[in-house]
Amino acid sequence: METNNQTQIAILSTKLESMADVIDRMDQAIGRIADMNEQMSKLLAVHSEKLEKQDKVDDILFTKIDNLTDKCNAEFQIVKEGCRRDILMVKDRLQGIEKRMYMALGGILVLSFFVRPVISTFAEHLFLSGKSATIESVVKVANEPGNRRIHHPYFS
Repeated sequence: METNNQTQIAILSTKLESMADVIDRMDQAIGRIADMNEQMSKLLAVHSEKLEKQDKVDDILFTKIDNLTDKCNAEFQIVKEGCRRDILMVKDRLQGIEKRMYMALGGILVLSFFVRPVISTFAEHLFLSGKSATIESVVKVANEPGNRRIHHPYFS
């Protein structure tokens, strides 16, 4: 039995030696994993700080954008009211001009209704009086050869 035990001890020691290499490799791998874990923790901490800073910057920017939007909306409302007021003023002026134009047109129509008989009788006497227009004398031009004087009944 003793040989059997020694054989088993020899086998176990061989297996233990081969396991020692595996254990050394596992220790090295665990060391590398620990180093990587530490580096990852540092990297995550840096990223976390950057994200926090970016969140603060974003909050500031969004606040500024909201303030600018409020200012723009307020100024837009002021301009809008000014334009509405100007449009109403122009509309009132146009309505006044339109009213005066219709009043003038009505006045002209009424005046033409009352003045038309007078104008028609005047036109009848002027154009249809029965007299014809005639030329009573001939005026000679002084520059023609042989004419020294202008003969006209009013200048003689």
